[in-house]
Amino acid sequence: MFNLKQIVAYLVSISATLFLLGTPQVCMAGEECSIVIEMPDSTSCNSDHNNLTAAFTTTYDHFMNSDHRDHLGRLGARLQDYTIIMVGGFLSGMGKLGGERNFEEQAKFLKKLGLSEKEEDKNFQMSSVNTFQTIAYNIEKLRKDIQNAPKKVILIGHSMGGLEAVFALIGTSEELQKKVAGIITLQSPFKGSPIVDLVDHATTAKQRVARALAYGVLENPFKRIAGHAGSYNSFRDLRESARIDFLDDPVNAQALDEITKRIPVINLVGWKERGLGVHQRDQGLNRNNYCLSRPVGRTSGAFYTNTLKIAARLFHDANSPDGEMNRIRNTDLMVPKDSQKLGFNAKYVHQEGIDHLSMVMSSAYRPVDKVIATAALLELLLNEIQNRF
Repeated sequence: MFNLKQIVAYLVSISATLFLLGTPQVCMAGEECSIVIEMPDSTSCNSDHNNLTAAFTTTYDHFMNSDHRDHLGRLGARLQDYTIIMVGGFLSGMGKLGGERNFEEQAKFLKKLGLSEKEEDKNFQMSSVNTFQTIAYNIEKLRKDIQNAPKKVILIGHSMGGLEAVFALIGTSEELQKKVAGIITLQSPFKGSPIVDLVDHATTAKQRVARALAYGVLENPFKRIAGHAGSYNSFRDLRESARIDFLDDPVNAQALDEITKRIPVINLVGWKERGLGVHQRDQGLNRNNYCLSRPVGRTSGAFYTNTLKIAARLFHDANSPDGEMNRIRNTDLMVPKDSQKLGFNAKYVHQEGIDHLSMVMSSAYRPVDKVIATAALLELLLNEIQNRF
């Protein structure tokens, strides 16, 4: 039915989780530690006119402080002509373990705006990608979603889902490309994540445990039996070396340049300048009582908080030789800031104070108003679409 290697890998993954979560706590805000870690902040290849941060902040504040029903209602009317396809990130299919799925709150918001879920007039849906599978596998799934959509499509992809949203248009027909009106990516690792390279090469005991955990989850024999097989290569797809090689390939570079000239693409770039303390005072987006977001649940918040702690400790392995860490800068705790910009002709929004999961899940680090932030990004994208056509 399944081989011994798969069973052992799955059991090891359970033990690995306990091991990683049982390591000493990282330093909280206000505590003293001997090392401050700074991730490199490379100079962006995007020019200033591609920076939409000011416009985003203005739009966000407008939605927060004005008559929401009126202004957001107008946004809903503008979205009636589109089908929004939301693409979850790597392993987001595990969301049910925390009692919450990727984009759950955005879906409730779109429904409240009066957008349709009916098949013949669908305004929004989740993509059919398998978040345990490779980018190459999932772009074929996403292309079918785009083709079957009843209207022109807006793609919103988080993390690896943002890569799939953009790369699905490489090497495909002009007809399919014309079906896509615009793309929003949320903290997507276009240049990869150093965490993945660390774990894949595994030079320390903790990294080897993390690799066993990744293998056990992705090659889970029970999921294979259920017909939802994953692949460890989906994890390796996110290596810095793999992603940079992909972008540097002349054929891919030319294709991305042409795609981003024709189709508006906005990258949300998020990072946490401060440490990992749950009780710290964060900078960044303000939360509003209007938000359809539910409060951070104990189960969901704890589950994803611990996920980020694992990631932070792996960043620590990359940068701290003596095992102490205070802060990780210029990263959202999983993806470095400069990796989240596609470049070429894509535009971007900088947003300090959000971790890697804040925009799609509840997070005990930063319960941002992901609904209003998504609304502001959609408003900017619609304006870009209008300006191009």
